[in-house]
Amino acid sequence: MSYFSIHYPTISDVPMRIRVFLSWNDPETIKKNIETEFNLFDIPGYKRDFELTSGEDYTHAIIINTFIPPNLHIDKRRVIGFAWEPTPLLGLNPQFISYAKDKIGRYFIGQKYNLGEPFEEKYAFINHNPIQKTIPLKNKICSFIFSKKRYMEGHQYRHLLVEAILKTNLPIDIWGRGCETIKTNDSRLKYDFVQNSVIPYENYQFHICIENISLDHYFSEKIVNALLSECTPIYYGCKKIDEYFPDKFVELNGNIENDISVIRNCIENPEIYRKKICKEDVNKIVNPFINILSLYPKTG
Repeated sequence: MSYFSIHYPTISDVPMRIRVFLSWNDPETIKKNIETEFNLFDIPGYKRDFELTSGEDYTHAIIINTFIPPNLHIDKRRVIGFAWEPTPLLGLNPQFISYAKDKIGRYFIGQKYNLGEPFEEKYAFINHNPIQKTIPLKNKICSFIFSKKRYMEGHQYRHLLVEAILKTNLPIDIWGRGCETIKTNDSRLKYDFVQNSVIPYENYQFHICIENISLDHYFSEKIVNALLSECTPIYYGCKKIDEYFPDKFVELNGNIENDISVIRNCIENPEIYRKKICKEDVNKIVNPFINILSLYPKTG
C-alpha cells in the first residue's frame, strides 16, 4: 500500500465537540436523536461553535442518568450529567455517586436529597418533542394522555382522573394506551398515537399534564410538549414549576374533586384561563444547547 493512500480519521475543527452518553442506543443513533429532539440544526452556531459527535474525538460530554462511560478521557469540568428520570427511579448507587464526584463537573437532578456535589437541584433538560415550526388553529378544547402503567403515584392518579372525567360530559379527548383498559365505547377515548407526535397537543387549547411524581425541580415532556405547542397546561407535578414558567399553566392540587372543578372552569371559560405562551421562549428554557457553554463548570 502506498504511504499516500493511507486515510487517517478526519478530525473536526469545531472547537466544542460534545458526546452524549446513555445506555439504550448506539452512539450514532443517540447523536441523530438528540439533533432532532432539540432542533440543533436551527440553533445558530451548531456545526460552527459546537457540534455533537459519536466518536472518540469529543472535547465535552453529557452523561444521561447513571450511565458510566468506559475510558472517559476529559477533565471533569467538561462533563455534565442530566437525570432524565425522577430520583427514586434513577437507580443511584454508591458506585455511580463515587464516579460522579470524581468524573462529573455538574449533575442536574430534580431532587438531590442529601447528595452533595456535583449534584444540583435544577431542571435536567429531559428529551421531548421538537419545537413545532408553526402552530395550527386551536379548534379543540382539551386533551389528556395516560398509559397502562400504575406503579407510580402519578400513573395511579391519571387513571383516577380519567375515570372521573368519563363520569362527566366534559369534552376532553383522552389519548394513550391506557384507553385499552377502559371498558366503554366513549367517543372521547382516542387510543394510541405515534411516539413524538404532536397530535395530542397541536389543535388543543388545553392539555392536562400529571407528572409521575411530585418533586422540587423534576418536570418532564408532559408539560414541555404542551408548552412547545402553545397549549396551556392544566398541571400537577413539579413543586417549583412556577420558577420556570410563571403564569404559563393552570395548577391542579392532586385532589379529584378540586381538579375536576378546575378543569371544568378552564373548559367553560377558556378566554379566562388560557395562557399566552410563546414556544420560542419556552425553547430557551428547555433546550440545553441554546446556551450549552453556560452549563459546564467555569474552567478559569
